[in-house]
Amino acid sequence: MSRWRTLDLPPRSASARVALSFMPALRFFRRIKPGVILKNVFYNEGFQPGILLRSPMSVFLLFSVALAGCSGAPSNPALTAAINTPASLSGELPADPFQWQVITSFADKFHSTMSTLYGNDVAVQYARSNSGENYPAGSQLALITWKQREDPRWFGASVPDHLQSVEFVLVSQALIPVRSSPPQLIPSYSYQRFEGSPLQLASSWASTVCDSRSTFILSLPPSLLP
Repeated sequence: MSRWRTLDLPPRSASARVALSFMPALRFFRRIKPGVILKNVFYNEGFQPGILLRSPMSVFLLFSVALAGCSGAPSNPALTAAINTPASLSGELPADPFQWQVITSFADKFHSTMSTLYGNDVAVQYARSNSGENYPAGSQLALITWKQREDPRWFGASVPDHLQSVEFVLVSQALIPVRSSPPQLIPSYSYQRFEGSPLQLASSWASTVCDSRSTFILSLPPSLLP
């Protein structure tokens, strides 16, 4: 009969496993002076590691406590990647703004919204080389506005929430007859606003004169690119 008995011990805690993993390092530290080795690494004015790291046991306890604190379960559950479905476009639109380029973007803190202005190639080329609202014929712009919410993955950041509206401004030319002179081509504008889920046409108009809303969209300054 063996003189050794088998004991049913409870499973070791995370701190105990970390401590046991440092046993070989502890034997090594007993032979050296860690205060001398780490002096050049941690030394700066007002801090003397020789006092803290004078004993090998102090080094062992310091690293054990630090790793034990990091080995605990996270306080917040892990977030999985997800598609922001409420912010996507759904419905019949005259064009897909996501196929165009971004001209500018801005946030309205008072109404808790964020907007992005997209434009086709003609509009983008004009916006990046000119200032003002005199877009040439063939320009197409779309202003998408979302409600704003906090980003659960980044503290202090905001991301789009559900879609609020999509506004289109199209610039073309109209032939205007003038008495006693040849007809003249002048800019013509059409405006469309879509709302709801799925998106539906809420209002529209066409004229040679812009209203206040279309003027606001056309006068948005482009973002400065490096």
